[in-house]
Amino acid sequence: MTNDQLNTVLGYFITEVRNKKGLEYYPNTLYELIICIQRFLRQNDRSISILDDRDFSALRSVLDSKMKELSRNGIGLKTKKADVISADQETYMWSNNILGTDTPKKLCDTLLYCIGLNFALRAGQEHRNLRVGTNSQISLKISPTDGRKYLEYTEGVSKRIAGA
Repeated sequence: MTNDQLNTVLGYFITEVRNKKGLEYYPNTLYELIICIQRFLRQNDRSISILDDRDFSALRSVLDSKMKELSRNGIGLKTKKADVISADQETYMWSNNILGTDTPKKLCDTLLYCIGLNFALRAGQEHRNLRVGTNSQISLKISPTDGRKYLEYTEGVSKRIAGA
């Protein structure tokens, strides 16, 4: 499938997709579906960026319009809070090989879980906003008291801080 075809098909998908009950998805769910498709394409050696490449500007326009339309109609204005994962649930995930390092996918899932858990990232967007390189939010430190190495996370400006 060419980029042009993918752009068209995904545009139709965004305008027509519904959940099992036939209701429209929340705006953030539509965005997350596109992110999941992007991840699938990258895992299958399709090096394109749906959210950045010019070839997909029409899709981004459709997605933006649909998200605004849904918000205007009051769909998805309430934020759901996830339940806390208990120690027993985490043990279950490790012992049943849901988390681990033996496959690339499992390693990515495990990193996502561990980073979110240890750095108290509250949402998928915070994971996506993590910076690496010279302006990284995660740095290796050494404890002055016992010389042990640890990772330190420096939070960027959050909604709470910005709105204060």
